Amino acid sequence: MTPREDHRRGGHLTLAHPDAGKLSRALRSRGVVPDFRPPDMLRLAPAPLNTSFAECERAIDVLEDLLRIRSYLDLPDRDAPVT
Repeated sequence: MTPREDHRRGGHLTLAHPDAGKLSRALRSRGVVPDFRPPDMLRLAPAPLNTSFAECERAIDVLEDLLRIRSYLDLPDRDAPVT
């Protein structure tokens, strides 16, 4: 979803995936904090002042691993509603 051209994008990366909600929950369980935008967008927005290159690389590695093993499929799309 994020444009490839430098002049058209900001400081975040947006990916479209049909299971973005589940991926978001799986990433959070592994220490990566994404932003889920229904229905199918997953946003990663590293803060340049306090996010290192190594942390960005780790986030991509975790996402790649989740997509490979597909363990996110066992998770619900959203947190349970608070009552």
